[in-house]
Amino acid sequence: MIGKEADPVLRRIERNAIVACIVFAAIAWLVAVDRIDAVIGILAGGAVTGVSYSVIKLAVDGMVSALTRVGGQARGVENRTSRRVIATVMAKFVLRYALLGLIGYVMIARFRLHALGLFVGASCVVFAIALESFRVVSKSRMSS
Repeated sequence: MIGKEADPVLRRIERNAIVACIVFAAIAWLVAVDRIDAVIGILAGGAVTGVSYSVIKLAVDGMVSALTRVGGQARGVENRTSRRVIATVMAKFVLRYALLGLIGYVMIARFRLHALGLFVGASCVVFAIALESFRVVSKSRMSS
């Protein structure tokens, strides 16, 4: 959710995820006024998911860029470079999930944020994807 996305579908998903996170946090604040940890948990879960999405997006863009550059080089160089790129991306992938697990543990165990709130915040992207899917299906049914 960093920068300007060229794809309109991804732009809508990003926007809807942010709006859903804010709306869910507002609902939690209205429903459980005395549980501010739930509101903060929702916002923190949304932030962690947003950062995770941005890192994945940057990694995929970097991998595509690196493999595209390699395409014009000699065959032996291409194999070594593409293997190195894939190994680097896979290492970052595994480390990112380990770091997300550590962040989740710290948020629940140390900061005492509401676990369900973190789950709801992390699910905002899933909600936004479901909303976009519903929009596409209903649009295709309207045009049929």
